[in-house]
Amino acid sequence: MTSKAKIAWPQWVLRYIASDDKEAYSDAIWSVGGSPPWGGVSYEEAEAIYRLLEEYLGPGTAKARFYNVVRARLKNLPERQAVLELFMVNDQITSTPDTYGADEVARGMALCKKVKHDGVLGTFLCYQSGLAYRNGNLPEAMQANWQALQIFLRLADGDPVYAKRAAQCSQNAVSYLALSGDREAALRLRDKLAPVLEGFTFSDE
Repeated sequence: MTSKAKIAWPQWVLRYIASDDKEAYSDAIWSVGGSPPWGGVSYEEAEAIYRLLEEYLGPGTAKARFYNVVRARLKNLPERQAVLELFMVNDQITSTPDTYGADEVARGMALCKKVKHDGVLGTFLCYQSGLAYRNGNLPEAMQANWQALQIFLRLADGDPVYAKRAAQCSQNAVSYLALSGDREAALRLRDKLAPVLEGFTFSDE
């Protein structure tokens, strides 16, 4: 059994939420699509997660019935239930990136305390930053993004799936500094973060 196959789906799903990376999604799918499922998960639980992950890739949020099937398989497993609920909140936010609200972010941040995964915390700090920026609160947007940047810079050193998040946060950090009126500091930060940004282009950031 490989080292990957010893880890059950919750960690792979959290890694995917945290990175929004194709390789991370592939690992999450393989964790429940193999025979046997990774981490000693039952075939029934694995099948329910597999179908949810497939449904997630479609337009909009995954249908409620896919979530309900998984919930039925996770009775008396509160830690896995928390991962499922976090996946659902992330689904809601990523399906409405321009209109998600404070309730979704607050719920996600509360769930982050339960799952204790730095990458997922970083992702929801990004959502918090985006919400603050949309609401005209640049200082809060800058602070939340800076916290997320520190997380993803560290994580990307050990796992390349986090490189995109690190680059996104870097781009936002530079943009926010420029918007705050400190153009010189923004240019210095851009130069410092150039290796992180290399190979990435975020025209909509």
